Amino acid sequence: MIQTSRTTIRCLAPWEIDLCIPCGHAFYREMQLPGQFIPEVFVTTWQTLFKSIPSDILSLWHDETLIGAFGVTLIPDLMDGRLTATEMFWYIDPAHRKGTGALRLLRAFEDWADEHHAVECRLTHLLTKEEQAGDPTKVKLASLYRRLGYVPLEVSWRKPVSPQVGASIETLAYVDVQLT
Repeated sequence: MIQTSRTTIRCLAPWEIDLCIPCGHAFYREMQLPGQFIPEVFVTTWQTLFKSIPSDILSLWHDETLIGAFGVTLIPDLMDGRLTATEMFWYIDPAHRKGTGALRLLRAFEDWADEHHAVECRLTHLLTKEEQAGDPTKVKLASLYRRLGYVPLEVSWRKPVSPQVGASIETLAYVDVQLT
């Protein structure tokens, strides 16, 4: 646990995953993502990750209030097997973005990666509508990432193929059955 003044960072326990649900709803609204945030999918996915691979949700607290979270996993690189710590989501309550919380969560992620013997950290930056129209290597956080030693690696593209909202739940259930 990392603590400064009244702000603390700690890993959430598996039974605390649902504390991130308000963050998920807020993130979806803020980013104007297609579809909807489905709490059951989020919780089930993280419960499965916790059981199957090294993973954690680093949580940022101000006093007793959750103000941010950073989901992390450790997986081998698909091409060469090097252990890679990967950010799965990163959210800070807008009222707390001017402080050092986001950077402290990023540093906690890097410490987590080191403790788990990762050789590389990977961040994902979900583009805002405005950023989608421009050069993805020039997003507003790119200069910060570069100053911290991160370099652009990949750009993801998306194209909806099915309007079925429930398809992800069915797929998750299928994958869970196949893994067990």
